[in-house]
Amino acid sequence: MNIAKNKKNKNNYRVIGKLINATNANDGQVMILYFCKDGNAYVRSLEEFKEKFEFDFNMDELEDVMLNKQRDANA
Repeated sequence: MNIAKNKKNKNNYRVIGKLINATNANDGQVMILYFCKDGNAYVRSLEEFKEKFEFDFNMDELEDVMLNKQRDANA
């Protein structure tokens, strides 16, 4: 399980994986999907996430959430 700590509020968050932003303004931007302990889900751009969180896992090893979901649906 990948855990990141918010530098400002010091809360821990469970990092799920990477998503791709498909909005017109930011098409293709890598986003990070993460959850807080109360179950709310959040996304931030990879760049912003790296600025605002402390973590000790390799971001390159995070799973691509969309590809895994599609692969599982085709299995």
